[in-house]
Amino acid sequence: FLMKVTWIVAIATLSMGLGLYLYFFTGQQPVFHLKSKDEAQVVIVGAGLGGLTLGALLAREGYPVIVVEKHSSVGGYASTFKRGEFNFEVSLHIVSVPNTTLGDVLTKAGVYEELELAYLPEMYKVVAPGIDFTPSQKNASDFQDQLIKYFPEDEAAIKKVIEHIQGVESELNSWRKAPPSKYLFPFKFPSIYGGMGYTAVEHFHKMGIKNQTLIDLFVGLWSYYMALPPSQVASFDAFKGLALSLVNGVYYIKDRGNALARALANQIETHGGKILLNSEVEEILVNDLGDVTGVKLQKGDIINSKVVASNAHPFHTMRDLLKDKKSVPQSFMDSLYKYPVGKSAFVVYLGLKEEVHKKFQAYTTLYLPNTADETFEQWQKGEIEKAGYVFNIYDNAYEGFSKKGKSTAIILIEPSYEVWEKYAEDYKKGNKAEYKKEKKRWMDILISKVEKDLIPGFSDMIEVKVAASPLTYERYTNNEKGQFLGMQLLPDFSLNKVMDHRTPINGLYLVGASTQPGSGYPGAPISGFMVFFKILEDIVFDKQQSNTFIKTTIKKK
Repeated sequence: FLMKVTWIVAIATLSMGLGLYLYFFTGQQPVFHLKSKDEAQVVIVGAGLGGLTLGALLAREGYPVIVVEKHSSVGGYASTFKRGEFNFEVSLHIVSVPNTTLGDVLTKAGVYEELELAYLPEMYKVVAPGIDFTPSQKNASDFQDQLIKYFPEDEAAIKKVIEHIQGVESELNSWRKAPPSKYLFPFKFPSIYGGMGYTAVEHFHKMGIKNQTLIDLFVGLWSYYMALPPSQVASFDAFKGLALSLVNGVYYIKDRGNALARALANQIETHGGKILLNSEVEEILVNDLGDVTGVKLQKGDIINSKVVASNAHPFHTMRDLLKDKKSVPQSFMDSLYKYPVGKSAFVVYLGLKEEVHKKFQAYTTLYLPNTADETFEQWQKGEIEKAGYVFNIYDNAYEGFSKKGKSTAIILIEPSYEVWEKYAEDYKKGNKAEYKKEKKRWMDILISKVEKDLIPGFSDMIEVKVAASPLTYERYTNNEKGQFLGMQLLPDFSLNKVMDHRTPINGLYLVGASTQPGSGYPGAPISGFMVFFKILEDIVFDKQQSNTFIKTTIKKK
């Protein structure tokens, strides 16, 4: 009898140990036993690009999908708005699609062939004291030669960095075709592995480049891809963006980034899924066993589901939508709040009554009167009188973006949320007089800077001007502090350290730019692709089981 009890205890201990190993080291969640795909209805909270990509992939595989979106249109940040004769792009500026993981994902989702990509006239333009740096697209030699022209004393180091960039791109290409095990990673991807744990600046220093202006020219797209300066952003993310841009080129999606959102939505509906607009989720429902059971809408309707993926900001999801937290360990919530909220933006949207793009032919211009780090610090403090800015003319992407005789532009900077937080309480109450006064002051300063630095007489060309602050983006997206891209891609929160998609609630997943792989237009759809596979891994169809979730591993306590 004692021997039998000993064996039972030993087997139970081994099973528990295996369960804990799977949870802690592979993130494996309990397997969901269902009778058929018809019972595997998935509810997706929010119609951003991550949620829409997930929905399209699931619908194409025959899973019932319901996307619930609080706004009157799909897209999240991939949206547009109209003022007068102008149709403004909310956030898309550049994206690298062909021969990338993003391109693979969009192909799998059935939308790649539907997209029309505008090949941009140059990688980007950086204007700094004594420098006008405008590298050609997909031309490493031109990129290298222009840098050496300004910094001949760093020729050897520049060539070394160019080789590193090409190595990163080659490894990214191999990675998308055949991801290796974590044990082989350092050997198969030495260029990527060599930068892990470093900021971009630290990695440049390691490769022999110490001149800060030269570093700024290398990562001229930092404000778009990472929303962080070179001294803070993880080296991997800085060089990933640069590698994809330099080797594969940068593009704009015609006609506006919302075309991608609409194409994904069409895939969902064509394959039997539903999209509920003007429908806001009030609560994600959970039973006493810690299994998700569906969502409750603000208007009172309940949608039953045993799989819910939230495209809302992770903080909003776990703090506000998940009201029953007894199945969520406090340690999970503590670790969640350690992720650094991404930066927001202040954007001036401009409708111009002239074809300005014929006078100023760069698509994206980063104007730097000082270093990128100094500019970023000034942005964060709201010291915009001294700071640089990003200037974008959309009509330089393709002819016909605006109506004939017109053009559309934006001016972008990235202040901290805290600079605008003092107006938040009144703003939410509708008392916006002081807020509007400050917003106009910022808008006028930025317009005058473009007029002084780049285009004489610019202010007289303006027909429509609209500004959005961090409070604007917070209001429309529910993103924490108006987060504009994803979480901050610092070295300690990069690569596999970006937020995971699984949660302690069985059947609840996080999707979007704040989760793996992180950040913006490329990251959001790829996160949808990753969650798609995790859901398929976690569902088992077993006709012998009832339509319930069966826990096969031990939950984290």
